[in-house]
Amino acid sequence: MESTAGLPDTKSGMIVNLISMERDVISAYDNAIARMRNTPHSEKLRTIRSNHCQHITDLARTARKVGADIPDRNWQPHKASNDTAFDDAVLLETIARNMNDAFAAYRTALGNAIIDGALRETCKSALYDERRHRQWLSEVLVANR
Repeated sequence: MESTAGLPDTKSGMIVNLISMERDVISAYDNAIARMRNTPHSEKLRTIRSNHCQHITDLARTARKVGADIPDRNWQPHKASNDTAFDDAVLLETIARNMNDAFAAYRTALGNAIIDGALRETCKSALYDERRHRQWLSEVLVANR
């Protein structure tokens, strides 16, 4: 299912949705990193996760400029269950779905007529990051088939 984070009809609504989406993505990365067996892959996921943290920082800065209420920072991340074993390939497929959702959210946001200025630049930068992330993961998944 494609993300609706970029669809609200106000800048503040869009920013709030994008921040919430980014927090969900970060939580999924935390979950995958905790379970990943392949150290180079988990290191790359840590780097990608840091990009998503930067997206939140950039979105929050824009939120303050437009007077949006930034969602509570104390969200509850998903907890990895230590007794559930997942193959790295399954974890990477899950991350791929999150990447696709984030990509779709930023692409949709950029197509929304209400965004301009700093929010447009933030979304462009995030979309660029998502393209790079998806390219890396696509190469990893193809190599592991």
